[in-house]
Amino acid sequence: MLLDISPMRHNLAFRRLFASQFISGLGTMVSDVAVPWQLHELTHPGWVRW
Repeated sequence: MLLDISPMRHNLAFRRLFASQFISGLGTMVSDVAVPWQLHELTHPGWVRW
């Protein structure tokens, strides 16, 4: 099954929505890694064991 990208080619608002959701998803993934990492760095060698 292939993704239909014709709405992105023809609709500027859809392109902006798609791009903003993509960037937001990247930010979420970075936060999902950075917060536990920072918690580990701040509490090491406290209660967090890796």
